[in-house]
Amino acid sequence: MELEELSGRPILNGEKIISPVTEDRGVDIYISTSSAGGGLQMMVGGVVKSMTGESAQRAALGAGAIVMDVLASNDGRLYHEKVKRIRQLRPDMMLL
Repeated sequence: MELEELSGRPILNGEKIISPVTEDRGVDIYISTSSAGGGLQMMVGGVVKSMTGESAQRAALGAGAIVMDVLASNDGRLYHEKVKRIRQLRPDMMLL
């Protein structure tokens, strides 16, 4: 694992985190984060626009994404219009 190489200490035993920390191995806590830095272009979708659609939008925005559009079963667009919109915008990813 790259983190083990950079830190110079074993962190994993197989797929399990070595905890608690000792003098030369393990960690007390391990936290990972990821940030798109505002450049990740995303479309989100939900069953109902005012509920799951908005929840997906908040999740994407909270992760630093640029939300290009929100798709939902009740957003007033026909199926082929939604597909056309996805093809037109070409998002980096979609959150459903």
